[in-house]
Amino acid sequence: MKSDGLAGSPDELARGLAGFADAIFPGDDLFPPASTSGAHGVMAARLAERAGRDVPARLARAFLGRAKDGDLPAAAARLQAEEPALFEIARTFLTFAYYEAPSVIAAIRALGHVYNDAPQPDGYALRPFDPVREAPSPRRGGYVRTEDVVRVDLAGIAVSPDAAP
Repeated sequence: MKSDGLAGSPDELARGLAGFADAIFPGDDLFPPASTSGAHGVMAARLAERAGRDVPARLARAFLGRAKDGDLPAAAARLQAEEPALFEIARTFLTFAYYEAPSVIAAIRALGHVYNDAPQPDGYALRPFDPVREAPSPRRGGYVRTEDVVRVDLAGIAVSPDAAP
């Protein structure tokens, strides 16, 4: 690590991103830490793609600069307070990446929840459409078949001389 504590090498960059991820999702007896699930790598790729190629390195440097004492949650809290926009976009991408990781999905399912992972191949369970039940009440609007549409005669309408053509 450089003397200033900021990410410069690929290893330092990875350590900064993994540290941020583990500060947000540290894991427990059932759920893996974010870095173990690989969510920090997915977060970095999405940050680079959607927020700018330099954003993952900026996040890693900002996090490592605040994590000198090794207290990851405190470093994340300082980052959130001092650079809220960077923190929020990184946390958002990390959250999506974490909850789509296979090891996290397995942990959720182990709790007894039905969890359709991305891209939700089964979608949401919906009851079949019933026109009687789904029809609005009271009835509103109307419908004119295309072949029944007639032009309106505008010949008798006076147009103001200053109206734009």
